[in-house]
Amino acid sequence: MESLPTDALAGSAVAPSAIDQEILRLQQERDKLLARREAVRHETLQSLADAFARKLQAAGFTVREGIQALRPYANVKLNAGRVERPGGEGGRQALRRAPTRTSDGAAAAQSAPSAQQSIESYAQQVLGTGWKEWLDKPNLLLGGERPNGLLGSRVGLARVRALLEAFEQGA
Repeated sequence: MESLPTDALAGSAVAPSAIDQEILRLQQERDKLLARREAVRHETLQSLADAFARKLQAAGFTVREGIQALRPYANVKLNAGRVERPGGEGGRQALRRAPTRTSDGAAAAQSAPSAQQSIESYAQQVLGTGWKEWLDKPNLLLGGERPNGLLGSRVGLARVRALLEAFEQGA
């Protein structure tokens, strides 16, 4: 067996320090990337919070009321981009009116809101105080049609609702 010259052994001692330096450099780069990722997450969260606060204000609520409304969602998991509602099965819950009572305490019969009333209520919830004007104004995202003009058909209702849902999601 041939022995290695002493110079070769001395040269191999340099290699681990170069490797250690590269590992240190990569760890520092990783730390910088993690810090940047955290900064981007913070900026995104701040942007979402600002948008949420503006929507609450437009709808006549305070931020404190919005935070209170979010408490049931604290431990909710996201599944494929949709929120599983607390105590529910996910998806949008239907709006239901409580039965009104007559003076003698009997429940009065009350019909469910019409599709147009439902859209108007949803528009008010999403858009706040300017919802009526929005419904009457031509909208480029609806091919220049007025949302109110589309509420007479099932397809039109679906288009207006989809647009409102997009606005609600921040699109």
